[in-house]
Amino acid sequence: MNKSIFNGFLLWRGEPSSRVLRVLIVIAPGVIGLLVLLCLSPVVINPAYHAFSDGRTFLGIPHFFNVVTNLVFILVGVAGFTFMIRHPDSGSIFREERERVAYYILFIGMVLTGFGSGWYHLDPTNGSLFWDRLPMILIFMPIFSIVITERISLRAGTVLLFPLIILGLSSVFYWRFCGGDQRFYGLVQFYPMLAIPLILLLFPPRYSRAGYFWGVIGWYGVAKLCELFDGSIYGWTGVISGHSIKHLFAALAVFWILLMLRGRRPIPADKTEVL
Repeated sequence: MNKSIFNGFLLWRGEPSSRVLRVLIVIAPGVIGLLVLLCLSPVVINPAYHAFSDGRTFLGIPHFFNVVTNLVFILVGVAGFTFMIRHPDSGSIFREERERVAYYILFIGMVLTGFGSGWYHLDPTNGSLFWDRLPMILIFMPIFSIVITERISLRAGTVLLFPLIILGLSSVFYWRFCGGDQRFYGLVQFYPMLAIPLILLLFPPRYSRAGYFWGVIGWYGVAKLCELFDGSIYGWTGVISGHSIKHLFAALAVFWILLMLRGRRPIPADKTEVL
């Protein structure tokens, strides 16, 4: 990209007069996605979804590697929660105390996801998948709230935290108890995956080390690719499947957030948008 164009873009994204337009650009994929889903027939899980390539049993544990690799979620969650407790001051890594809540929920969600996903992989069914998807909402929605808080608006991000979580949990309950329709769960999961990169591009950061969020996106993208090529990776390695590796990279994505927190500092208010 031409340097002058890039510099012009940086000026535009920091210009208050363009703020409404930038917010609308972020919202647009969600509105379009909702309209598309409303036009679709209910989307239910293909039974083959639960047929993972590696079903080996070790030490009496079925689907051993898909189960035990969930320990990394628990370890990252505990490490993150411990870090938050050991850094209680709000003047260094957080400007305000209320910003900490989303991070606490995120790391608690990681621990619960480790248990929920482990339970699911012991006996993969729609019933056990419910306990996998439910705590994952406590990861997706806090991250979305954090990015909104630290890029668009402190007030909006912190106010939206619990409504986003409730919306996400509701989508899981709707899928499980209303005929298995996954449309709204899919929107809740994938809209933030589109919105977060847009927010990172269109809004300046309020903290240093903000580039780590691109690492979060990258590692999660690798995790999804490993999930997609579950059987192929198992065939190539003969040892571990793509889905098991997916757990490792997904946990690494959240560990990247913990690395971001270490040593970051607020950017002076006159160099960013703080509302």
